[in-house]
Amino acid sequence: MKILINLYQLLNLTLNNNLQIKYVKHKDYKLAYRVWDNNNDKPTLLFAHASGFHSMIWNQIIRKINNYNCIAIDFSGHGMSDNPDIEYKWDQFSNEIHSLIVELKLNKIIGIGHSLGAYAITHSTKDLYDRFESLILFDPSIFTKNKYAIKIKSRSEPHPISKRRDSWISSDEMYERFSKRYPFIYWDNSVLIDYIEYGLTYNQSKEIYNLSSPPWAEARMMQGSAEYGIFDIINSFNKDVLILRANGKKSNENNDIFSKSVTDPDLHKLFSNSTDLLIDDVTHFIPQEKPQECARIINDHLNLLLKD
Repeated sequence: MKILINLYQLLNLTLNNNLQIKYVKHKDYKLAYRVWDNNNDKPTLLFAHASGFHSMIWNQIIRKINNYNCIAIDFSGHGMSDNPDIEYKWDQFSNEIHSLIVELKLNKIIGIGHSLGAYAITHSTKDLYDRFESLILFDPSIFTKNKYAIKIKSRSEPHPISKRRDSWISSDEMYERFSKRYPFIYWDNSVLIDYIEYGLTYNQSKEIYNLSSPPWAEARMMQGSAEYGIFDIINSFNKDVLILRANGKKSNENNDIFSKSVTDPDLHKLFSNSTDLLIDDVTHFIPQEKPQECARIINDHLNLLLKD
């Protein structure tokens, strides 16, 4: 497996020799972001990942998108960004996107997000409406108002993800474990390798690898969701929106919350100009399971936007 990952990294480096990682300051901590720069005047595609992931989770999709400037953020508590000791409420992540957009002076943005990232990129349009052209939301964690009320009542209980295994001897060990378990068995293998390789940090003093998104922080994120005015923001967003929802996987015998879409099925009705697209044979992790199809959908959507 080590040889496989090393060969993959070499190929990745060759194919992405223009890939850069940079940092911006947000409050008293730093945020990392990666840039796939094509140096053109086309709109900027701004990618936001799900809870527990990182910017390189989009790598396989971005490599298949036609000649756009692409930027992907590492939220705090993820990837190469800092892990501040804070509550990790979900409006915080939209504020981090806000800081990135303002710092980089981004305009003509196509916001692309998955799960938490789809919520955050939508929420970030609140004060930056004029900078966005469109949104593409993969199974956004935007729930019904009733579900938000239920989640608030359950916050006093420690989230089980806080007990997630945090340390690994090597990326090989993590790959061997994850490639055989749900939900990762359904993932595209190249995406899984990106997730592992860029989701671990080396602890030199202990000679082990730790998750870049520590379980204590991810547990706070899972309990940090709330409306934070999201429905008013949705009602005010009159530009083009594409919502992709998971229709479930027939071969999946699991029945957890991620086995199919977590999104309010009527979410598209709350936007004034949206399309709802149900994707068959996937769990909530649409971009990780079908990166080629997701890239095709994004390319098709962008072609339509530019034609208009």
